[in-house]
Amino acid sequence: MAATARQKQRFQNTLLCLLEGIVGEVTLIELRNESSVWGQIESVDDQMNVSVKNAVFTGVNGIHTKFTAFYVKGRMIRFVHIPESVDIMKTINSQLNVHKRVRDGPGKNEIDKETRKADQKITKKRQMIKLQERIIAQRLAEMKKASTS
Repeated sequence: MAATARQKQRFQNTLLCLLEGIVGEVTLIELRNESSVWGQIESVDDQMNVSVKNAVFTGVNGIHTKFTAFYVKGRMIRFVHIPESVDIMKTINSQLNVHKRVRDGPGKNEIDKETRKADQKITKKRQMIKLQERIIAQRLAEMKKASTS
């Protein structure tokens, strides 16, 4: 998942990191309208929208419908059952470690690398400007010679 810094921060400061940590697990999601979805969690975004594959949707009337892919809007979720095989604290900590860089900010080496890149861009621009100035000066000199001859 390619997330922005704001999305990563939201994962860290809510239990979304737990939901992200159970991607790949088979679980039950209960919806606000009394229906439910059972299947393997494929992805979770920062709005708690969940993609489920190999899903079985159970409607309010109790009828089961199979889907290869099912999308649940985060605002429709009432409960997500965490599988017993998942160690909740270990999962949260591992997800926080994945996103730790957002909370701590970039490291010194990353700042140095970005500074070097910016310096290189500035140097290249200055070199191009100097080259353009030389070319213009040469052309002006050539034009003066041609007009005096």
